[in-house]
Amino acid sequence: TKYNYEWSVPNSPNSIYVGNLPGGQAYTLTITDLQGCSGTFSFFITQPPPIVAQIATQNVSCNGLSDGSLQVTGIQGASLPATYTWSNSTTGPGISNLAAGNYILTIHAADGCIEQDTLTVTEPAPLAVSFEIMPLLCSGDNNASVEAMISGGTPGYSVNWNNGGTGTQIGNLGPGIYTANVTDMNGCVLTDSTAVERPDSMTIQVEKTDPGCFGASNGQIRLYVSGGQMPYRYSIDGVNFGGSSSFIGLKAGVYTILIRDNNSCITAYTDSLLQPPAVMVALGPDTTIVLGDSVLVIPDVSDAFGMVKYKWRSVLVEDLMCLDTPECSMIWAKPYQTNTYIVTVTDENGCKGSDDIVVNVIKPRGAYVPTGFSPNGDLTNDLLVVYGKSLQIRRVVSFRVYDRWGEKLYEDSDFSVNDETRGWDGSFRGRNCDPGVYVWYVEVEYRDGYRESLSGNVTLIR
Repeated sequence: TKYNYEWSVPNSPNSIYVGNLPGGQAYTLTITDLQGCSGTFSFFITQPPPIVAQIATQNVSCNGLSDGSLQVTGIQGASLPATYTWSNSTTGPGISNLAAGNYILTIHAADGCIEQDTLTVTEPAPLAVSFEIMPLLCSGDNNASVEAMISGGTPGYSVNWNNGGTGTQIGNLGPGIYTANVTDMNGCVLTDSTAVERPDSMTIQVEKTDPGCFGASNGQIRLYVSGGQMPYRYSIDGVNFGGSSSFIGLKAGVYTILIRDNNSCITAYTDSLLQPPAVMVALGPDTTIVLGDSVLVIPDVSDAFGMVKYKWRSVLVEDLMCLDTPECSMIWAKPYQTNTYIVTVTDENGCKGSDDIVVNVIKPRGAYVPTGFSPNGDLTNDLLVVYGKSLQIRRVVSFRVYDRWGEKLYEDSDFSVNDETRGWDGSFRGRNCDPGVYVWYVEVEYRDGYRESLSGNVTLIR
């Protein structure tokens, strides 16, 4: 051709005509002839205003529902009447019952212009709830709390609990299942449950030993504890707690031991230590004897375990004799004065019992000398003899006879009463004394050590 055509449009043909140009832009055309002469021409193509639709969007109220909608409420820049086509093949200015997603609206204006818009229907995140639990620390407590942590849905939540509580948090709870009914601003509902667990209670096993003897302080209680939260501490007085579960040196009685775990939970354990029967010993009632007599003392022992051992003692002197050795389960007591005898018995458990008996001693004084005698060789009443109760009188210390002028006619010492071989025969220096009255003196010693001096007159008869 004679001319070359160059448009400002990329890839345009070498032609005086170019089409399908967008409006709203300036274009240039440069024409060059064969001699190289050229000229440039400018053009501006106008365009109508864009088609703009006003859309009312109703998003999905609850996650997963299909209650969204799109509605054309107005249109600008289009020659009317216009028609509307949706990507789900629905026609008309609005569509409903939509799930969340993207929807394409195609508008066909009366002048043939077409506008496409992509519209989005959203949905809230899934309504979700998690629970924060302030647990029970001690079995039997009712102080747990549960808080509902809500996400998703549309904020503006209300919560109703199966125990009648409202709000996101409930407290003063015991063990059990707690169900939260959560409703968001759009009326979406979620129901979920959580559990408040009962902590393990403390379980107690015990070993105990009663006191071995009546009144003894050797009882023991030992506890074995499980459950709760270790470590444990123990108190037998309700005040002082320690780490030992063994309590020793206990008397019979009722004891309440408190066990406190690491959560400060306290469990009380109550038990009794039994009092064993006392070892009983009975020596019988106090008794009375005459000086020189003896008494058999036999203990009556009851409530003793196994064989028993006897230990005797007396308050004053050891004037007792075991009748069976080595047990010495009974004694002969022959006191010379009132005495107390005490026996202590010990059984095979080491338990002791004791009793005492008082043996009162009557001390009659009984030495005497006859008021007369006849030393005539007829073997009857031939000697002046000291008589008395030999059980009470140990010996005659001395025996003397005097005439009325005070001359000593006879003397003897250290012999027994009632000894008719020891006495005055009525003579002095080998000669018989004349009949008459004579004076005698005697000193006797009793078995309790007491000495008595006596004197009197005796008539010598021939």
